[in-house]
Amino acid sequence: MNLDFQAFKRLVSLSRQETGRIVLHQSKEPIAIQEEGLAVRTLLKIIDNTLKLSREKGFQAVRLRDLSEILDLSLSQLHHYIRDKKELLQLIQRYGHTLNARILLDRIQDIHPPWQRLCLAVRTQLWLSEVLPDWFVFWHLQLHTMTPVERQQAIQAELSMEELFCNIIRTGQRQGVFQEVDPELTAAVLQAMLQDWYLMRWKYEERGIELETYGAFVQAVLERQLQPTEAHSDLAGGAGS
Repeated sequence: MNLDFQAFKRLVSLSRQETGRIVLHQSKEPIAIQEEGLAVRTLLKIIDNTLKLSREKGFQAVRLRDLSEILDLSLSQLHHYIRDKKELLQLIQRYGHTLNARILLDRIQDIHPPWQRLCLAVRTQLWLSEVLPDWFVFWHLQLHTMTPVERQQAIQAELSMEELFCNIIRTGQRQGVFQEVDPELTAAVLQAMLQDWYLMRWKYEERGIELETYGAFVQAVLERQLQPTEAHSDLAGGAGS
């Protein structure tokens, strides 16, 4: 499916609602189905406002009372969704990783040529970090506050993204589309380039480098590394749409 950036943002908005429902039903105390719409909207407001407050003053300084006042909820009502900040952190982590995976896998599931599939995966990740910058930055900043189990879950989610890139590269190599380079190292460096865009965004803004310019650069680096055959390389023009 060809999408421009504005259409992609609408897609993310719809997926946010569905992901909210999924996370809601994973909660320890499921909410009655007749209240689902309101519950999902409240859940998303809790997440969005936590990310906003964390950007302004850091997650450690965010209090549940702050959220209850912003959302016009009593603490007892808020506790129906989260009992404490540990659960709040888990909620944001689970929601973000679920949303990311759902959108990415949905976008590439019907794209089979390896080069086109890889370019679309890269473009989708860049666009997601543009639409949801607070979440992408948030979980990197909170790694040191997580328990060992939570940290391992977050790291595993990150590695699963690398593995997705790596598997696409391996598929292209088996098909003779890509050069025989180290697929794991290539995927790791690709992931680092994508992270640099949203973690070090200030330096690109200072240099006047925009999203599409950076995306084209990442694709050019991959093309030099993988050297896709011409027939498959030509497909990349539609991969970012």
